[in-house]
Amino acid sequence: MPKTLLWANRFPPLFGGTQTLFYNVCLKFQPSDIVVYTQTSPGCQKFDQEQKFKIYRTPQCSFFWEGFWAEIKNLRSIIKNEGIENIIFGNVNPCLTMLLLRWVWGHKYTLYAHAEEITGMQWNSLARLIRKWAIKSAQKVFVVSDYTESLIKPLNPQTVVLYNAVQTSEFFPEPKNESLLKSFGAKGKLVLMTLARLQKSKGHNRVLEVLPELIKKYPDLLYIIGGTGDYERTLKERVAQLNLQDYVIFAGRVESGSLRSFYNLCDIFVMPNFEVSEPQGGVVVEGFGIVFLEANACGKPVVGGLAGGVPSAIKDGYSGFLVKQGDSQDLYNKLDILLKDQTLRESLGKQGQEWAAQFTYDCLVEKLKAHLI
Repeated sequence: MPKTLLWANRFPPLFGGTQTLFYNVCLKFQPSDIVVYTQTSPGCQKFDQEQKFKIYRTPQCSFFWEGFWAEIKNLRSIIKNEGIENIIFGNVNPCLTMLLLRWVWGHKYTLYAHAEEITGMQWNSLARLIRKWAIKSAQKVFVVSDYTESLIKPLNPQTVVLYNAVQTSEFFPEPKNESLLKSFGAKGKLVLMTLARLQKSKGHNRVLEVLPELIKKYPDLLYIIGGTGDYERTLKERVAQLNLQDYVIFAGRVESGSLRSFYNLCDIFVMPNFEVSEPQGGVVVEGFGIVFLEANACGKPVVGGLAGGVPSAIKDGYSGFLVKQGDSQDLYNKLDILLKDQTLRESLGKQGQEWAAQFTYDCLVEKLKAHLI
């Protein structure tokens, strides 16, 4: 296998769907065949020492104009010293770096596209043109969902769909964790859960809006929100306005080692994502939604938004339900259906396990490697 360099602006020990994806992809390579270039983060020195493959860190990965000359110098040195033949850029943000490497020094590259970095690339006309040029100049573009393919294919027909994957050896059903049940006062409760960055597009607020009516019907309902982000203050204010303090728990950051216990604590995993227009232009959207597969792998039914790439992650009516964007009644109805019917929850959860089992890293990486050679 020709040696591959993966440029990833975010990588473990940072938590997130893309970080998890790229780390597990790297683990499927022979350690001598993969090198990672990423930015420093808390705890990264210890993490890097524990890995068999090599990781290069920089204080800041380039983001359009910022720091791209220094990054080009770093990357060219790594390419030469490591004997790199394949370069994969984890998103289109370092577009100037890509183009200079390609057209000045002749280093061809493959792009890995998710969605948000594409739909959000509307800062100004110059930035938009350069990013489109970088997409068109890629040898191939790996895309994580059918939705992302629809964004990329008009710019570069050499697209390859690589659906995100889940480690079923890491995510599987187990009894509810007694310590977490006690900590959250969740024993005997019906638990809804969202594990995601706290940002508007994830739809936490949509769940809060339907919670008062659901609580009238299911007084033992509890909504656990795991994660951190800029939207936390807004969500907490809304909880107070709706007098939901006794029904909503903010669990904060959930460490990767605790994720399985959290998924297994809930009865329904819900993240009614939707497209959010940004003031400066562009749209924030979910590219796929690995969390839905992780919850399914733990035997939980899922509810997600009919937006972005999520329809590639949820088989509607089989592994869970998709809900229409901005339709609170649809969200209420789908949650009501699941909350009142334990047999249905268990059935969808079991089918969800079967669904998630199809999305393996072995298949993903085998296909990826085939297109790199």
